[in-house]
Amino acid sequence: MHSIEPYFQWRDYYTAETDEKSPFYGRDYSEFEYSNTIYNFYIHPQWDDIGSNTLYIKILFADYDKGFCVIELMGEWNDAIGNDVMFLKRDIIDPLLHEGIHKFILIGENILITVGGTREAIDPVRFISNHSSGKMGFAVAEAAAKRGAKVTVVC
Repeated sequence: MHSIEPYFQWRDYYTAETDEKSPFYGRDYSEFEYSNTIYNFYIHPQWDDIGSNTLYIKILFADYDKGFCVIELMGEWNDAIGNDVMFLKRDIIDPLLHEGIHKFILIGENILITVGGTREAIDPVRFISNHSSGKMGFAVAEAAAKRGAKVTVVC
């Protein structure tokens, strides 16, 4: 269990559960009941479940007049396991687009990036692999670090 909560004191400016245009309108939150997990580690109850097993979000602020919102990400963005981009687009982005939000600021402070080829086991002895150089992963890591993220690269 950990106590990393969404951006400190965001609730002083905006709460998605009281915003009638938010996809999270009417949600009840507990400060004490930890129920969501990422890889069997309980996470702070203020994070919003978007249907992914590894990625949670929090809408920190939305301004419908100016057409933007700020979304913080927590966990692992992993389209190989659960198509997280589909959950985010279908359940969060599309409803906000319908309400007039057309600019999105995504925040992720700690980023873990795996680079290089992948291996998928066929059986205990054999596997399928690819010849990835890792250049794309290193480019993403460099761009995130330049923007102030704490980046960990696994080769």
